[in-house]
Amino acid sequence: MIEDTMTICVIGCGSMGWQIALHCAVHGHSVSMTDVSAAACSRARALQVSELERRVGVGTMDRSAAEATLARLHVVEDLTAAATGADIAIEIVLVKSSDFFRNHFPLLAHLASARFGSRSLVPLGVFCFTPSQG
Repeated sequence: MIEDTMTICVIGCGSMGWQIALHCAVHGHSVSMTDVSAAACSRARALQVSELERRVGVGTMDRSAAEATLARLHVVEDLTAAATGADIAIEIVLVKSSDFFRNHFPLLAHLASARFGSRSLVPLGVFCFTPSQG
């Protein structure tokens, strides 16, 4: 049975990640976002704030709902800290080299088998593969 609300870890704060994190938070879930790039995290937060302001401005969301949504969104620099306590991890990455898979899958396997508190982390992956050019 799925709980009414979950704690979600979003790994990757790029074009898809910030929107997935925002969507989850809008629907009442607590979200920890993380990325290898601090700039991506900052940009994601700014885009989320802008999108919520837009929704308030056009009347599709009231100010208190926007503030509550922002309170459920957390930028966390460390991947392990971001995943601790998460019910689900969603990973969104742009892959430019097959080296990514060789280097990254051991971390995914570790997260999938790890237990944080009394919960098992359920990893979900969204991989966008772009083959190297020439």
